[in-house]
Amino acid sequence: MPLNLLKVQKLLYSAGFLIDTYFVMGNLCRFLRATSIVTGDNIIIFISSTYDFILEDNVDTVFSIKLIEFENGNKVSEQYGDYPTGKVILDMYGQSVNIKDESKDDQLEAEMENNYKKKIDLKSMDRDQIVILKDCCRQLRRLYLAMHGVRYSLCIIQDNYLCIVDDDNIDCYYVKRFNSESRSFIVVADLEYFYEKLQSVNTDINLIKSSIYSVLDKNTTTNIETLVNVTKKLNAVNIGDKKISRKKQDYMQQLQRHKIRLEEYAKQEKSLKEEIGSIETDGGFFNDAIRINKRAGLESQIDEINGERQKLIKLVVQLRKKCDNLYLNSDRVDFDNCILVNSIAKNFSELEEILKSN
Repeated sequence: MPLNLLKVQKLLYSAGFLIDTYFVMGNLCRFLRATSIVTGDNIIIFISSTYDFILEDNVDTVFSIKLIEFENGNKVSEQYGDYPTGKVILDMYGQSVNIKDESKDDQLEAEMENNYKKKIDLKSMDRDQIVILKDCCRQLRRLYLAMHGVRYSLCIIQDNYLCIVDDDNIDCYYVKRFNSESRSFIVVADLEYFYEKLQSVNTDINLIKSSIYSVLDKNTTTNIETLVNVTKKLNAVNIGDKKISRKKQDYMQQLQRHKIRLEEYAKQEKSLKEEIGSIETDGGFFNDAIRINKRAGLESQIDEINGERQKLIKLVVQLRKKCDNLYLNSDRVDFDNCILVNSIAKNFSELEEILKSN
């Protein structure tokens, strides 16, 4: 089934989203990224292979992607540490997002076909990039546990890589000419589900992001407590955690202030548009000249509001990037440190037992 670019753009705009990036395989668009003009949050839209959404990879907003296949190797923290069991990870990250879903059919009508996936050999990648890619997959797998029972999905973007959950599997793509500069996670929805949730998608994204932030905050506290317990002499760890917590709190307060301002802009714009509508319908009170001047003045005010809103949206987008980067990387560091330090403590205990037996 063919998809028209303009119709897709109009559909997303009707929910308050502007498309900024298209990810294509060959000339078929498989994912697109859009930014909300309501909240400043991003969403990734998955385009099923049942649609023929043809785009050419010859503009700045269109990026070619290739599938990367690999087996999950062991990071240092997993190879040498006592990596938590699946149940422990599930208790830490699982079942934390709760979104009301009125749809009864939770199954996609069409699944991704494998024959269009062009693959990249992991062996051709730099070792540092392999470590980053596998680390993104592990973290995404943990975060996705919080999405149990929710039809939305998640992805993590870092550098030239897009890692996305597809039917409980994680697919990783190399994105040509793309560099995200920092690690971020984005809510994912297929096009059909986006259409179903058109009226609530902005609220849903905000709830998912906030819920996962809460999970990471909780786990930061848990991980730091574990680390402090097994390394009591490392008081600097607790000090660093407080600094990070203050920074997170500062980011969230800024986001809340910006959210209130965006809501105010929306109310002002709505009021001005209603006033314009009243001018157009009240033909007896205004003559044509007065009506034209009045409408021009109101439209000028709307333009000013949109200009200020666009400036604020840019601030929110940058702040979200910083927020995602801080949350994800602090979680990654804390999680890995807990495993490593716990392994060190066990090693010392084993060494003491060896000394006693000799």
